[in-house]
Amino acid sequence: MDNGSDPGHDRGEIVSHFGQARMIHEPLPGSYAARNQGLSQARGNIVAFTDADCIPNPDWIEKGVRTLQKFPECGLVAGKFGT
Repeated sequence: MDNGSDPGHDRGEIVSHFGQARMIHEPLPGSYAARNQGLSQARGNIVAFTDADCIPNPDWIEKGVRTLQKFPECGLVAGKFGT
């Protein structure tokens, strides 16, 4: 999702390395607009978000998916956040 990123960086080139990824541009500023656009375009059963100022652990997706599979009634998994 491109939502006001630095035009000097070619994110499309990065996305091209991932066969199932698509680059989507959301002109409205803000993370909520970007996430809503991403959700409207998503095709999978599980959707994961992170932000430009986040440094997730290397296994964050695997752990999140494992938790969702372990607790099928769960609709959301979140990591530690805050200051």
